[in-house]
Amino acid sequence: MFFRIVGVGVFLFSALSASAMEEGILKGFDQLYSCRDSVNSLFILEAKVEERGFFGINPDAEGVPVEFFQGETVLGNALTDKNGIAKIRVAEMECGTYQIDLKVNEESWIRASESSLNLTLIEPETPILVTDIDQTISTGSYLDIILQPNSRIRPFERANGVLNELQDRFQIIYLTARDDYFIPGTKDWLEHWDFPSAPAFFWDFELIGGPPLDHGEYKLEFLQSLSREFSNLSVGVGDQIHDVRAYRELGMKAYLIGNNYDPDEVIPDGVIQVQSWSAVLEDF
Repeated sequence: MFFRIVGVGVFLFSALSASAMEEGILKGFDQLYSCRDSVNSLFILEAKVEERGFFGINPDAEGVPVEFFQGETVLGNALTDKNGIAKIRVAEMECGTYQIDLKVNEESWIRASESSLNLTLIEPETPILVTDIDQTISTGSYLDIILQPNSRIRPFERANGVLNELQDRFQIIYLTARDDYFIPGTKDWLEHWDFPSAPAFFWDFELIGGPPLDHGEYKLEFLQSLSREFSNLSVGVGDQIHDVRAYRELGMKAYLIGNNYDPDEVIPDGVIQVQSWSAVLEDF
């Protein structure tokens, strides 16, 4: 509970260091879909607009026109609903990874910087590797991601190199308990340090109606949902006991990396303890 309170407190503090020049925040939510029968399927693309508030409380912005692009092609546009969500449906896309760019229409009542989302379409049997971010591929703390530039927050030793080697064998997924407030900065960090382009999924802090406040429960629920569409959740890497517990409950090969976990917690059976990403790579 202490760490949850600290984490939420840091999240609230982060708004104080954000630029107040913009009136709103536009962010895209990465999507992972099966491309089996993709010609006959519809894929939902989703973005969110929030007003920039105070103390980390950013009200949802309703009635904002959001435009979705793939390169120069306009895929569609939609108005945000009462929850600040704009959705469109696209069809007939082949297997692959697509960058979808997002923009608030110039005539909107609110302004926000352009953003993007990752749309990934894979076969349902594709092997998937899931990795946490904090203290797993990044050495930064919560305070670091707020106060330090991305160039100062170094990756875990060889994390980027190993994941780039493994991306030919696995679909990489980044699964983090960072609040979705940190989507833009986290994606910039991944790009800055040359990590594989892959979908990243974030926690969404909501007092009512949001995902579980317990980060382990949140990750387990996410993985259970993912397993209903993809049959080959293969490997998971994390620095906390709740990470590897969620991986093992799904029958995944689980790596507990580093020494950042609570030593009083019981490590689940079958978990492989390693001190580096080199050791993860050597196990394949």
